[in-house]
Amino acid sequence: MQLHIRNYEDTGPVLIIPNVPIMSAITNYKTTPSACDSDTSLPDAVCVYNIAERKTIPPPNNQVLCLSMADVKRNLGRVNPRKSARPDNIPDRVLRECAGQLVDVFIEIFNISLSSAVVPTCLKTMTIVPVPKKSTVSCPVALIPIVMKCFKRLVMRHIKTQLPPSLDPLQFAYRPNRSTDDAITTALHLSLTHLDNKDTYHLIEKLSLLGLNTSLCNWILDFLTGRPQSVRIGNIFSSTTTLSTGAPQGCVLSPLLFTLLTHNCAAMHSSNHVIKFADDTTVVGLISKNDESAYREEVQRLTAWCKANSLSLNVDKTKEMVVDFRRAQSDHSPLFINESSVEIVKSTKFLGVHLAENLNWSLNTTSITKKAQQHLYFLWRLRKAHLPPPILTMFYRGTIESVLSSCITAWFGNCTVSDHKTLQRIVRTAEKIIGLSLPSITDMYTTRCIRKANSIVDDPTHPSHTLFTLLPSGKSEADVRQIFLKQKRRKAPGPDGVTPACLKTCADQLAFIFSQIFNRSLELCEVPACFKHSTIIPIPKKPKITGLNDYRPVALTSVVMKLFERLVLAYLKNITGPLLDPLQFAYRANRSVDDAVNMGLHFILQHLDKSGTYVRLLFVDFSSACNTTKASASETGEIHVKQPHHQHWRPQGCVLSPLLFSLYTNDCTSTDPSVKLLKFADDTTVISLIQDGDESAYRQEIEQLAAWCSLNNLELNTLKTVEMIVDFRRNTPALPPLTIMNSTVSAVESFRFLGTTISQDLKWDTSHRRHYQKGPTKIVLPSAAEEVQPATGAANTVLLSRH
Repeated sequence: MQLHIRNYEDTGPVLIIPNVPIMSAITNYKTTPSACDSDTSLPDAVCVYNIAERKTIPPPNNQVLCLSMADVKRNLGRVNPRKSARPDNIPDRVLRECAGQLVDVFIEIFNISLSSAVVPTCLKTMTIVPVPKKSTVSCPVALIPIVMKCFKRLVMRHIKTQLPPSLDPLQFAYRPNRSTDDAITTALHLSLTHLDNKDTYHLIEKLSLLGLNTSLCNWILDFLTGRPQSVRIGNIFSSTTTLSTGAPQGCVLSPLLFTLLTHNCAAMHSSNHVIKFADDTTVVGLISKNDESAYREEVQRLTAWCKANSLSLNVDKTKEMVVDFRRAQSDHSPLFINESSVEIVKSTKFLGVHLAENLNWSLNTTSITKKAQQHLYFLWRLRKAHLPPPILTMFYRGTIESVLSSCITAWFGNCTVSDHKTLQRIVRTAEKIIGLSLPSITDMYTTRCIRKANSIVDDPTHPSHTLFTLLPSGKSEADVRQIFLKQKRRKAPGPDGVTPACLKTCADQLAFIFSQIFNRSLELCEVPACFKHSTIIPIPKKPKITGLNDYRPVALTSVVMKLFERLVLAYLKNITGPLLDPLQFAYRANRSVDDAVNMGLHFILQHLDKSGTYVRLLFVDFSSACNTTKASASETGEIHVKQPHHQHWRPQGCVLSPLLFSLYTNDCTSTDPSVKLLKFADDTTVISLIQDGDESAYRQEIEQLAAWCSLNNLELNTLKTVEMIVDFRRNTPALPPLTIMNSTVSAVESFRFLGTTISQDLKWDTSHRRHYQKGPTKIVLPSAAEEVQPATGAANTVLLSRH
């Protein structure tokens, strides 16, 4: 590899020029330098800063970032081989082609650097190349070793995953589902003041406050300090100077670190907004009745914030633009920052888009058209070289369409017809050169608007999320047909007599009709009364029936309504999952009864490891509809019990009932850390971890649960609510019983929890007798003459039958 590197070394002359006073003209690149001098000592114009920073001693539980071999190899394999050689003269192609052989060496270097929080000096050495922006302004670009560039990409990806969601919502850089389109669109409603900041960093304390571990903060500090740096113009090199401040342009971590440094720079007044995209900052002030006090105070506060955080405002490049459509306009007083007047402009370029004070997009269209026409020439040259149409189309999409569609969602909708024709003319010219049809500029705008709207709607943290109001979720004909075809033919029909076999057989013919009915119901927020009619079938839970508590009420609803509920349920599950209680295991992704049982056992066993501890488990049961029916109903034969139209209850057997119950009880949580409230839909278990015989927290939690149920119109069934005590202490005293609403809770030795029988000695005897046996149940459907006609509410019919 060394021989290969030597062959790539620059053979031209290299001159080392000693330091001279003019060096400060290049390093202080944000100010306008003097005209370029022909003196060969010009590259030595570098200014030296020294900042005394001390590394923080990591705590004992500090977790050091450890990179994996796969990540390092993947990053080395993605190196662009066409880039120029860096200060170490290692060609990028060497790292790309030899990634498999070099990964073992670099993974050890990277992890040692992270664990010791020290960056090797050879990896921090960089060369500054001044790139002219204008005739009198140069932009310094840092050339660093490509190995360090790959290293910083890995660190940057880790930092982005560790950032809290509490970052400034108006910072659009380095955030998922954010782009320059969002920043421009957010700022277009308001007046603009563009501020350009110098790159000076003092951020280690803020990184610690954001939750980054101490080792990583120390590593970043070591990277930012003691960096050998030289300036190169052509083959002329300045002498090396060590810097301990800032991070030059071209550094991978610089924009992200600046974003984290300014995350707490936000507007204080509700009429002002600070919109940021990395270091591009815009202050937007909404001014009413000529009162600019809040706006000017915000600018002064921003100036003070920059001074407190070692940032310098470049007043020469700071511009102000006033958007004023009033008829009687007056002269606007200039804005002063650090006793310097800010220039008021009629247009400015913000994140690549030209904004005008009259919000007209002709200047932006002219700029885009000029750039796209320049690229059309290269497309024509490729056509002359007889390249095939697919290659020409690829070049068009990468160089011309990307220019035309840059931030198109922010400006195209308000362009004039003349601007539309100008942009479409470029597309037609490209079509003639390529010889294929291309998407029109209007189609590009429509596609990107829909894509942008969907991404904003799916992201509740997006600043523009509140601007969208979703219509009721429509159900397509394909969705309805698919769920009809999934029906089981052997299922019993509903109260309306419609069988699942009929819907499955005629799915193609009925899908369109029912999709219209379903969407109309969602649009009007009304469910047809014929769909809400249900028949209650009491199913015995035990062979020996002693009362109504031994029945399980199951609702027979319309098969069509059941399918409708499934479609709505699929939509609700996607949006309610993150909102549910973490200890609610029903209707959650990657959750099951196994997780609920395992979590309950984990709480129990973890607590019992300590001496003098025991656990009390309360298996809560809520009253069902059959507890409200008359007791004499079970003494007759096959009868119909007509109940009033219910507005407050959803019976068992309804598809949406468990999810609605889970959402209804979502705020029912434990307030004491020693008491856990475990839920799986309506199966609720209170697990109390008791130590030294202190049951006050447990009993107080039960009282709060009973009060919550009373407040939320839920009735605790004290006859079916039981308690089990897990106690492995040798000298076990008699424990006082639990009382709920003046009723003593029964204590049991075992209980069937979510299909698993748990005993108080935590033994898993497979010969355990089942709590109940399944017996044959006769289901009687009402005839047409006996059907109950529903009115405004949902009518319920209870069918009771003897075995």
